[in-house]
Amino acid sequence: MQKGAEAKADIEKNDENAKLTLMKLDLANLQSIEAFVEEFNEKELPLHVLVNNAGIMAIPYKETANGFEMQFGTNHLGHFHLTTLLLPRLIEGQPARVVCLSSTAHKMDGIHWTDISGKGTWYGKGMSSRWNAYGQSKTANLLFAVELNRRMHNEGLKITANAVHPGVIKTELGRDLSGVEGLLITLGSPFLKSIPQGAATTVYVATAPELEGIGGKYFADCNEAVAKPYATNPRYAERLWKMSEEMVKNAPMAEEREESSRKSEEAQSIPVATDVEHKKEEGSESSSDSDGSKSNSSSDNEKQHSNL
Repeated sequence: MQKGAEAKADIEKNDENAKLTLMKLDLANLQSIEAFVEEFNEKELPLHVLVNNAGIMAIPYKETANGFEMQFGTNHLGHFHLTTLLLPRLIEGQPARVVCLSSTAHKMDGIHWTDISGKGTWYGKGMSSRWNAYGQSKTANLLFAVELNRRMHNEGLKITANAVHPGVIKTELGRDLSGVEGLLITLGSPFLKSIPQGAATTVYVATAPELEGIGGKYFADCNEAVAKPYATNPRYAERLWKMSEEMVKNAPMAEEREESSRKSEEAQSIPVATDVEHKKEEGSESSSDSDGSKSNSSSDNEKQHSNL
């Protein structure tokens, strides 16, 4: 929230007419998204433009609070859940626009339909797998925009959805990169877009009058661009939508996963005697000390314990 507060203060400092509200949202947690939407709904405001801008890039394998692979779960499913929950507000705000930040990185990989997470299979087999996962999530962003736009059009709503490639920007998105990749980013830094330059295409697609009513497209450098066929395929787009609905619907609550993880950790920390120990204790001889107490004749080395 600190960076958001700083950005808010900076904008208000430079524009006295700016009216901004800072709200908490964790796109890696479905329950956080639902809490955000509930809070936003309480404000009873129409929604004219929604920019799905958050992103995680090329990180080691991790999972969201609900158990999804982190890049797919945050970059796609988080935005999918947020957008679908906000549709009533977008309908109120018609004409409205949804801008999904994809990337030219969608060309790195399509959707692994039968193995989205890649846990224990393709994810983790070399550094390139991190980029495969990122590419998959960026392809999902494109397909989501295509299907959302189709559905809004078929329902006769004045809501458009487009995807954009902001360009390679000088931000903290690559903070998890190291080694050769990190070095390349550092060396290429002078040639990266500034944040205002990187925001240009997003702002253009969100506000340009000439794009009124235009949707289901992919933009880069403030122009319509060509995406990989698999990233705009209508059949794939519909399939991803239905799959995403099921994944969100059947996802365990974040609190349930946290509680389950806690119990598992506790169980692993409880010492449990092995069968070997029980047998030795049953067969050991005992003798009386001078004070009448009993001591086990087996040595400490014979006492074995294991942790679950």
